[in-house]
Amino acid sequence: MDQPLIDESAFIQYINFIYWAFSVSSCGSYAGDISGVTPLEKIFEIIVMLFFRVYFTFISAEVATIFASAYISFKSNLDKKTMYDKWMAHIKLPKELMNRVKKYNEHMFSRYKGLDEAKILADLPVSTRNEILEFILNE
Repeated sequence: MDQPLIDESAFIQYINFIYWAFSVSSCGSYAGDISGVTPLEKIFEIIVMLFFRVYFTFISAEVATIFASAYISFKSNLDKKTMYDKWMAHIKLPKELMNRVKKYNEHMFSRYKGLDEAKILADLPVSTRNEILEFILNE
């Protein structure tokens, strides 16, 4: 626009302000190589920037959830391992037996990824639980 915004209507000034705010906060600089000129083009750009901002926020939240879930599983396994280690040291378990317990726990964690199969099965109806156990045993 060649004329100063001060001479424009309040609506046009508002659209330009929103457009400027979204442009600066979305890509780090005002406008860019391609930018809207008319108020309608700027409104369209605002909608597109808002959509991608929401989309990016959603993707970021999903990634954070995945990492948090993995961390909780890892932390739970680490706490369980620490508890076993302290208990085995407390009862003065022979080294060979300690190693077998550690290997078993590592195997169970790698197999079930920190899930407690007994708790999962306990929450299910008996008939469903029996079908699942039959499936697991026949596998």
